[in-house]
Amino acid sequence: MLFSTYALERLLENINRRDFMKVLIFSSVIIPPILFFILSGGFHAKSSIFALLITLLINLLFILMFLLFTLKIRRREYAMYVLFLFIFADQLLFLRGKSIPSDYYKNVRMKAVIFDKIKQYVMEPSRFIITDGIVKPTENMLYGLQTTDGYDPLNVGLYVDFHNKISKKRALLANITGVYTDFESRSADILNVRYVVSLRPILHEKLRLINVVDGLFLYENIHSYPRVYFAEKVEFLQDDEIIKKMMGYDYVKDKMVFFGIRLKGEFEGPSVKGRREEGREAGIIFVEYDNDRIIMDVNNPEDGFLVLADTYYPGWKAYDNGKKTEIFRANYFMRAIRLPQGEHRVVFEYDPWTYRVGRVLSIIGLIFTIIIWVNHKKLNEWWS
Repeated sequence: MLFSTYALERLLENINRRDFMKVLIFSSVIIPPILFFILSGGFHAKSSIFALLITLLINLLFILMFLLFTLKIRRREYAMYVLFLFIFADQLLFLRGKSIPSDYYKNVRMKAVIFDKIKQYVMEPSRFIITDGIVKPTENMLYGLQTTDGYDPLNVGLYVDFHNKISKKRALLANITGVYTDFESRSADILNVRYVVSLRPILHEKLRLINVVDGLFLYENIHSYPRVYFAEKVEFLQDDEIIKKMMGYDYVKDKMVFFGIRLKGEFEGPSVKGRREEGREAGIIFVEYDNDRIIMDVNNPEDGFLVLADTYYPGWKAYDNGKKTEIFRANYFMRAIRLPQGEHRVVFEYDPWTYRVGRVLSIIGLIFTIIIWVNHKKLNEWWS
């Protein structure tokens, strides 16, 4: 850090405006892919020592660039060419299959065909447990399967906290968000793990064999809770008490939803319950389920709450028959909206304000870059 500060100070003292513009353009074009190169492991190294050496080498090249600019050495552009060569070599090795086993993509295609057959047995959005190392964490996304594990550089706090509170093994290991391979656990039922895929037959009272698909055993977890349910009863508890209740009580069967103590004032006054049509249960049909948009048709005979077993997270919005409605954090980490008696078209949509602001800033930055590029000669003359 001290060396970089000193080099930058010397650079700003000696460099003229024209060279400063070159450094600025060079940095904006080269540094982002270099940072990506370093953070992604560089050359897809299998050895941590080799990855460390590559990272150190690239850092040395950055130091060399500072020295070349600071000391006014001729041919300083050679450092730029060397960096380009490193990036090109990495992409070349990747494209030639040196970094990834040659049969990897073949295996992916084969598994995609098998999982397409398996998905024919899935009637509504549900999560899977895939055992025996059939797929790696996050590889399930290639096949359109929802699992409870995965690599995530920005772990979702509520989801990870829930796992850490019910599991002896913490989830935050190498950015792995909870590997739930234990279908026997109560947490698997709560998380809507309805299907288990295995290379071998499994005998367990919770599992019912659906079929054997190209050598993979597909089981249904008959104790799994649904992805969405309608609650007619409400209880307000502390977070730790909510988890204890969920782990030892069939809240779905009892049509119960748990909220934090701080929400108690939201529902005080008129009773949550309304007029009920005897003999009727709430009907819920998924119309659409995508990563950023969920549509359901709901027909509930009583006032209550629609509870979705997906993580409560900022940026999600809910609409009831086209009108925006508030999303509450329920059952510690889930989402819930309040619905009066009747028929509803419910839409959950992920539309964070940060994305909209980022999109506007990106467009402004692109326009600004084009203006600089078109007028760079005039700018250079003005700067010098």
